[in-house]
Amino acid sequence: FAGTRGYLDPLPISAVGKFEEELLRFMRDEKSILETIASDKKLSDETEKKLTEALDKFSKGFSA
Repeated sequence: FAGTRGYLDPLPISAVGKFEEELLRFMRDEKSILETIASDKKLSDETEKKLTEALDKFSKGFSA
């Protein structure tokens, strides 16, 4: 999702692994989004909005 929405575009290729690792850690702390995706087996408009907000928040604080 992050890759197809352009969140990785500004990063050098060498930083993608770190981004992925830290994003997974961040998302595990945001359990409700992951739990909703796991239970619904799809991205509703509301879940996609929450996921995008979480990615925006994470991306602003990420440093390569």
